[in-house]
Amino acid sequence: MDFADLKNILATELSEQKKQLFLWSPVFLAIGIGIYFSLSVEPPLIIGSFIVIIFVLPLLFMREEGKRTIAILPLLVVIGFLAGQVRTHLIHTPIIQKEIRVTTVIGTVDAVESMGDGAGTRLTLSHLEIEDLEPDQTPVKIRLRLRKDPGVIVGQRISAMARLNIPSAPVIPGGFDFQRYLYFQQIGAVGFIFKNVEIVEDTARSGLLRSIEKLRAGIAEEAEEHMKYPQAGVGMALMTGRKTAIESGDADAMRASGLAHLLAISGLHIGLFSGVLFFFARFFMSAIPGFALKQPVKKYAAIIGIMGAFAYMLIAGSTIPTQRAFLMTSIVFIAILFDRSPMSLRLVAFAAFMVLLIFPESLLSASFHMSFAAVVALIVFYGSIRRTWSKLYSHAGTLRRAGLYFAGVCMTTLVASAATAPFALFHFQQMAVYSLLGNVLAAPVMAFIVMPAIVLTFVLLPLKLDFIGFYVLERGVGIILDIAHWVTDLPHAVLLLPSWPSISLLSFVFAALIIFLFKTHIRVVSLLFLALSGYNIIVYKQPDILISSNFKLVGLRTEEGQFLVSTRSAERFARGNWERRFGMEEGTAERWPREYTEINGSPFACDEQACRMTFKSYAITHIKEPTAIDAECDSADIILSPIPISSKDCAASTIIDIYDTRRRGAHALWLTQPAPIIQASEDFRGSRPWSKLNQDFLKPRTDETTAPNYKNASN
Repeated sequence: MDFADLKNILATELSEQKKQLFLWSPVFLAIGIGIYFSLSVEPPLIIGSFIVIIFVLPLLFMREEGKRTIAILPLLVVIGFLAGQVRTHLIHTPIIQKEIRVTTVIGTVDAVESMGDGAGTRLTLSHLEIEDLEPDQTPVKIRLRLRKDPGVIVGQRISAMARLNIPSAPVIPGGFDFQRYLYFQQIGAVGFIFKNVEIVEDTARSGLLRSIEKLRAGIAEEAEEHMKYPQAGVGMALMTGRKTAIESGDADAMRASGLAHLLAISGLHIGLFSGVLFFFARFFMSAIPGFALKQPVKKYAAIIGIMGAFAYMLIAGSTIPTQRAFLMTSIVFIAILFDRSPMSLRLVAFAAFMVLLIFPESLLSASFHMSFAAVVALIVFYGSIRRTWSKLYSHAGTLRRAGLYFAGVCMTTLVASAATAPFALFHFQQMAVYSLLGNVLAAPVMAFIVMPAIVLTFVLLPLKLDFIGFYVLERGVGIILDIAHWVTDLPHAVLLLPSWPSISLLSFVFAALIIFLFKTHIRVVSLLFLALSGYNIIVYKQPDILISSNFKLVGLRTEEGQFLVSTRSAERFARGNWERRFGMEEGTAERWPREYTEINGSPFACDEQACRMTFKSYAITHIKEPTAIDAECDSADIILSPIPISSKDCAASTIIDIYDTRRRGAHALWLTQPAPIIQASEDFRGSRPWSKLNQDFLKPRTDETTAPNYKNASN
């Protein structure tokens, strides 16, 4: 290929891309959002607004259509950046800065969630009065656990003695940010109620949202009354979006069998729900010849489908994934109203653009990644085989149609699983090996039994005949759970892999975009991005030492992949996350040896004063008692201490103590030469409204961050 050929290919590709620049709009919007969330400091809101104005003004004076089109792309980047800023400011909530062991909380019940059979409930409270907090320090919402259900309902105002904890920060640098996740739900504290739940105001406040929450709570109560556990927990999740009552063993089985997507209300559920309504509405209207011949019954059914999808979204909790699913489903029905193809990449691009513009934080969620990856892959796949598929369906008999349905389920599952597998491995470090088998068996049950039963239950609920729907639903859910456990029990059902670096996921995404959106031979460039993704996965090194934010747990990964922890009784949540990061099953980490031993030929000795070990040429000491500090400071290279240590009085080259973890959260160390590399979760995510900046957000900064205690270490 000479230069002229390359020039022709680029010219052809540029011409093709002009026709589908709209498909790139959510991509450039996402770039701006990604830049905003990747910053280590919170930029002033005026900066984003000013940059948007700078990019908008030249467009007003551009007359050439080509230049205007190109100029819009960087404008979308800054709009995405501004969208992230605006969203963060609009939903701001204070986050408590320290644990409050006992306090009186008064609040209005926003949500009541069952935690399962006999496991109590979880309340979300708003309009709060907290004894130990000033109004400007009080979160918008808090979430509290109760061991016993006190019988409160949504809308009541209650008072109780409670313990409030700070929402969990990342348990590993660069890990999932639980504080950020709850911040965008306006939850600034979590905890549990001790006793004395009193109803301060028994009359529930009026309003549509509270009425919907009361309806959701009522549906959950009906499900518990008419269904047995564990089916009741799954039934509540499918009807109201609350997954707290699902038994842990069932949830694990659903994940291991590749059926976890059936538990989270998404495009599949809203699509099936509204599809059932669309089908029966069209069927009954078509059964009236005089009406069907004169009226566009298909369009009327589409309107009913939209209304049903909206109602289901409200009952399911109106979470961001359900809102995104409703938007995408509505676009499909709107396309039917305007006699357009309901399945096209342009509709998906529009849905992604609107979701990112309204909820920019969804860019960081696994559900956003996996749902859009699956939809795009399926549209591209079925678009490529549409003609062949139509020919096979034309004049097909019952047997062939059944075979084509089975083949369609298999292909849909295979394509969706392949598209979402990289995201599942990145976010959860696991992939269901028998996902195809599980979905082939469970998808028909979901489509033809479970979702129609849910529709039937909602229809019969006002007539007090909902027990009929719950009966069918319980049987359908039971079949799905049986399938999940059977698939999970197959040998090697789950593939576990260590975590990936973010650059690998980004490289993969860009490769996929090039494959799906480019038209010419230039798509071969995607191979470079795929190679870059694979290379970064291969060369990425997992940390050698992990330290929890409260220093109650320290983990050490040996050169042979063995993971040892200082204790197995504390910080189980953090330990489970660490194990998943290393591609291990939860609960497989071993406790440090209590007596002298050798690990990979290196000495490891513990006594009542300290634990001493040698790894990768470093003498490492984990302090237990203050009396060991002086001696260990003279002999160790790295000291890990839950007790404060002054670096001025200690000769060790690297010191990490309780003050470091309190200020900077969980730590990770790579034992490289000539000095270890250290990362802390707070340094990694920076000073943002959901982290260290929270109490001063929207106020002038007056404090200065204290320098870390490290010496001769690389960050």
